[in-house]
Amino acid sequence: MRKNWSKIVCALLLCLSLSACHKNQEEAIEVSNSNSSVKEKASKTEYKELKGRYKDCVSGVATLEIDISEDKMSVDIVVNWENDETELSRWTMNASLQGSRLSYKDSQEYLISFDNSGNEIPSSISRSNGYFTYNADKQTLIWNGSSQSRCQTCIFEKVSSTTTKEEEERRRKEEEALAKQKEQEEQEALEQESEEEYEEPVYEEEYDEEVEEEYIEE
Repeated sequence: MRKNWSKIVCALLLCLSLSACHKNQEEAIEVSNSNSSVKEKASKTEYKELKGRYKDCVSGVATLEIDISEDKMSVDIVVNWENDETELSRWTMNASLQGSRLSYKDSQEYLISFDNSGNEIPSSISRSNGYFTYNADKQTLIWNGSSQSRCQTCIFEKVSSTTTKEEEERRRKEEEALAKQKEQEEQEALEQESEEEYEEPVYEEEYDEEVEEEYIEE
């Protein structure tokens, strides 16, 4: 009888122990989800603070614009560097904030020239990876993670958190020009591929029996 009671008590203790473990596990999951939610909200706030126009205080000829991407968890960046009155260099990239680093992958660099009407003529140069170092207190971006030495000294200071209608129109035209350039490059690649696949047909001379008979009779 005592053995039976001992077994019953042991079973009850085991059930209580398992129930407590399950409850602790559920609480841990809730805390984890809560922390993730707080982290996500903080990231969205930081991205919102990043949005705006910046100017390089070192070169004096480079500008940077940041806009929040569609997923709200990254930003789209456009950097313009005026080489002279007839051309400029432009970088476009999508970046995400990791601590104090605004990191990007597969940045596209363009050389922009202008026709007589002032329309942009972009030509693709290269792609690269890198990062900016972000100082939230000073609202500056240092491009020390650039693959180009001239850009590594850039210190972009925020000059405005909004964009004017003129700037929005200019950016729209820039995006249209880049899209047109990309479409043209894809079309040229397809044409080149078609030329490589096409082979000139080889025609064999047909044997004319009538001509040979006439030649024999003569």
